[in-house]
Amino acid sequence: MRVPAVIVILLLAAFFQNSPAFFVLGVKPDLVLAAFIAAAFYAPNFLNYLLMIFLPVVFLKSGFVWQWEPVIVAVSGMLAFYLTKRLPWHPLVNVLVCVTAATVLFYVFFDNLFLVGNWAILGLELAYNLIFAALFFYTFQVCLKTNSMLRT
Repeated sequence: MRVPAVIVILLLAAFFQNSPAFFVLGVKPDLVLAAFIAAAFYAPNFLNYLLMIFLPVVFLKSGFVWQWEPVIVAVSGMLAFYLTKRLPWHPLVNVLVCVTAATVLFYVFFDNLFLVGNWAILGLELAYNLIFAALFFYTFQVCLKTNSMLRT
């Protein structure tokens, strides 16, 4: 996969993550998490994957204050790099399983009290994350097919 194209898509996801563009019913999907996990399946090796996710993680961080959110998203993406390739199902199902686990784990580590009383919001955010993960997955797949067709 062409790393610069993926970085541009991941940076766009980070840009829209910080904008109010995708707020629906008061819930915003975690675009970067969905994009990181979808890109993890197509990354040729771990070093390329780290290079792909570095700039979007820096872009997510706002200000000079230490924030855990970008770190949790990056670690979730790194774990997904290994899981998406080792889970036994179809690659898209593997990505969706990883997105589901990463979304729940994000709230477990970041705001576990949110999980107790906000099941509807969590369900809506999870649905958004799954939709965007599938869109990113197929976008990366189309990029790969286009690149391979250009090389022949």
